[in-house]
Amino acid sequence: MEGPQLVAQPLSKDASPVSCPICRAIVKTVRVCYRSIPIWNCQACDYCFATVDEIPGHGNLKDLYEKLYSSSQEYLELLEQASKDGRPDRLGFAEKVFFRLFPLPIGKGRLLEVGCGAGRFLRLAGRKSWHAEGVEISAVAAAVGQRSGVRIFCGDLAAYASHHPERRFDMVTAFEVLEHVPDPVQFLQVLRGVLEPSGYLFLSVPNLNDPFVFLDPRPETWPPVHLHFFSRKALRKVLTLAGFRPVVVKANWVPRATMRQVIRSRVSRALLRPPLICLRFLRLIDGNQIVALAAPRN
Repeated sequence: MEGPQLVAQPLSKDASPVSCPICRAIVKTVRVCYRSIPIWNCQACDYCFATVDEIPGHGNLKDLYEKLYSSSQEYLELLEQASKDGRPDRLGFAEKVFFRLFPLPIGKGRLLEVGCGAGRFLRLAGRKSWHAEGVEISAVAAAVGQRSGVRIFCGDLAAYASHHPERRFDMVTAFEVLEHVPDPVQFLQVLRGVLEPSGYLFLSVPNLNDPFVFLDPRPETWPPVHLHFFSRKALRKVLTLAGFRPVVVKANWVPRATMRQVIRSRVSRALLRPPLICLRFLRLIDGNQIVALAAPRN
């Protein structure tokens, strides 16, 4: 599969400025280009983004993810693995933070996961006594989860809210979802509508300030799959604009290239962790993932 072709460049004379999806300011700076798709940089928000209008052949999200899941053997294998794998020791960073913050359910323990894939996290949450269900836009991914007994609505969040206008949840999670949606503020406002007033939103996104964020060769980390690149500042801002009060916003400590290419064993992880923590403390590196906990602002 063809890798990314990154070109840092200023705005060309024939290009038109665009509006920032978060603050709506006019943005004139291109951070990088990926296969001729400009990735714009709103310096006021500390945030980068691609606009759907500038992505050749971009269809709706459902078509995009059906193609991604059904045509990639790697994704199909990951889905099958996710439908069987429920080992707590394989939790990701965001999942570990979630269960550390909420070892027991809050309220009546009703949880909705948006973008649940094959439902791996939903099964783990169910074991922790959450009454969990999910929303997944890909019929291929949803079917894998449904076969394993997970309660999954196939469609997007707006369709789910329309089908079940009366349902409210104590917790809504969205792991690695916000970077995919065309309008992050509007998406978060819909999420807010399915939360109880006393509920919480817990989400994660890739970190713009990971030093390797624009060096990842995998096409699924670029437009049209990833449209937004958030920093912690940008994530706080978009949550606030959507009517949330950020409670916790933090990043992990391992950059993606280090994690994938250098840290191969427990021994190497033990040896590299102290220098990486020192570099993080000196603000010379940042982790590859940001997690945020937010509450509806009343």
